[in-house]
Order: sequence, then C-alpha cells, then structure tokens
Amino acid sequence: MFNGSGLPGPLYGGCAGKKEDAFTLRVKPGKTYMLRLINAALNDELFFAVANHTLTVVDVDVLYVKPFAVDSLLIAPGQTSNMFLTAKSSFPGARYYMLARPYAITRPGTFDNSTVAGVLEYEEHDLASPTSDKNRLPTFTPTLPQINDTTAVSNYTASSAFG
Repeated sequence: MFNGSGLPGPLYGGCAGKKEDAFTLRVKPGKTYMLRLINAALNDELFFAVANHTLTVVDVDVLYVKPFAVDSLLIAPGQTSNMFLTAKSSFPGARYYMLARPYAITRPGTFDNSTVAGVLEYEEHDLASPTSDKNRLPTFTPTLPQINDTTAVSNYTASSAFG
C-alpha cells in the first residue's frame, strides 16, 4: 500500500498480514514532513489517517489549495494529495498506525473492504537509552470514518480549501 510493495500491513488477515511486512515511516521529533498520497486503486475512494497526528493538506491533484488541517482525508482513484505531517516535539514512546480503507455506499461485500496499515515510528534522541524492542511500544490506531460515512465525505469536500 504505502511503498508499492503490495503488502497490506499487520492488520490484514492471512499470510500477508505480518508486522515485519508493513511499511514503516521513521520520523524525527519536531520535524515537519511532506507526504504525497497517491490512490492507485482502480475504483475505490479511500479514507486515510495517521493516529494522533493532524495532517495539513496543501495540494490536491497538483493544484495548490489553501492549507487546511484534517484528522482524516478522502482521496479518489488516481488522485494525488500532498500534506504536511508535523512530528511531536519529543520522543513519544509509542508507534502510530497510518491506515487507509475504502469509502463506498454500495452493498458491503462486493469489493475488498480491508483496512491496510503502515507504521509511523519516531527516532529517539537519547542514544544512551535506546528502546531495544520497538515492537513492544504501544501502537495507537486512528479513527477512520465508517465505510459508508457520506457526512465525513461531505464535510471534507466542503472544507475551505475546496469552497
């Protein structure tokens, strides 16, 4: 999902759902990163969010928009979106899932409605006491809108950047 590898991450059932197969984005505390999200799905609009982080959308389909902050966003098939993610100011002692799942108002079960995941992980400043096993850190999960949440879609598209 996140790196073109086709690996859906640790929340996905079956043989592909192993933690070591998830894309991991490593960030430094206090830094701001630009993420470019590309929806390569053929038919599915996708909700996307990073647990306990706000995303500031600055570009949608190569058009600059008035920056606006969101907890989750919607991206259409073939669409790109650039956003800023500002890391927390100090090492939080946790990991954070980056999740994506479809938005659809069709009957459930007519497509793969899985939630795919990557991991946002912080680098530690204090090298004297590094966390020996980052997999033992708590991992937070974002709240994504429900698969058929038309209100969330309407609110997103009616934001100041599109109005």
